[in-house]
Amino acid sequence: MTTQIFYIDEICPDYRLNNAGCKARDDVSFILNDIGFSRIVINYDYHARMTSGALSRLGFHFSAARDWADALSKVDDGSIVILQFPLMHHSIFAKGPFKKAYERGVRFILIIHDLDSIRLGAERDRSRAAKKRIYAEELSLIDLSSVLIVHNEAMKKRLVEVHSIDPERIVPLQVFDYLLSDENAYATASGPGSPVIIAGNLQRGKADYLYELPETPDFNLYGANFEDTGRHNLHYMGEFSPEELIPNLQGSFGLVWDGPSTNTCTGAFGDYLRINNPHKTSLYLAAGLPVVIWDQAALAPFIKEHGAGITVPSLSVLADALNPISTEEYTRMRENARDISKKLREGHFLKHAIDEAMLRPMP
Repeated sequence: MTTQIFYIDEICPDYRLNNAGCKARDDVSFILNDIGFSRIVINYDYHARMTSGALSRLGFHFSAARDWADALSKVDDGSIVILQFPLMHHSIFAKGPFKKAYERGVRFILIIHDLDSIRLGAERDRSRAAKKRIYAEELSLIDLSSVLIVHNEAMKKRLVEVHSIDPERIVPLQVFDYLLSDENAYATASGPGSPVIIAGNLQRGKADYLYELPETPDFNLYGANFEDTGRHNLHYMGEFSPEELIPNLQGSFGLVWDGPSTNTCTGAFGDYLRINNPHKTSLYLAAGLPVVIWDQAALAPFIKEHGAGITVPSLSVLADALNPISTEEYTRMRENARDISKKLREGHFLKHAIDEAMLRPMP
């Protein structure tokens, strides 16, 4: 008998409406549906949860556990369920319904978007109690899962070290896909002398390096929360939805950097690049743009292997790294980025990882 395969789609309309961070999850759901897996929807109120008091938040943990129990009750014994992790509709009580489903033969595949025990655990201002809760929630579901689809080999290695997971349970994705409804939408890649593009959250505290950038080269900035300091080489281009952004991008390379420093990627966000696949990398490549990325980032080997950009140890040497690039070299990198773009737009990397996950043992 053929094993049934389900995926859970967590829906929060208000959150999706205003948050480009949902695109990675939306793309995963679309790809899983395109493959032909059965969809189970969980609706939740993100705004109400985030604006509630401590007592009400505890109530949300109870209601979330009930919602998960209801969703999993629709799954037949012996089926496979694909989850995106961390759960948006999370609960300290979620282990209960997942364990009951596991006991009746349901097996779970986790598609990892973030490892909050590592990403948030490094934040100095986060309380010890919050870190313990995050770690417990994360580990409880990881332990019940048969296969984990993680960002890359570096994240796989870290999971083996931190959570003592059997490496046979882990499938690296390589890079996140990036679906686009307009197959002709590409950035205006203007050549090696054009401004470098920075897209994302431009807020101090998240992208502090942005306010310490060197005086050369020029940068075109896209996103929310930019604080204009009057720098002559920083050009704010506006904020766009994920679908509108790519055809509005203008420049030479997309920059992948994070943390407070331009010298190297440090702090909770910067150090996380060592194991993380930033979604903006997929954005740039989907747009047909070559990438400039920190040379210690987990995605640096991918960029070098595919000839789709350059790596730098520090933004202080960025201008020197860009200056020698000829038009011919740049054109070659841009064409390589376009080759990757075709795969990203087709969901190639997740489909391949799902195929690999299905071959792994699920005892």
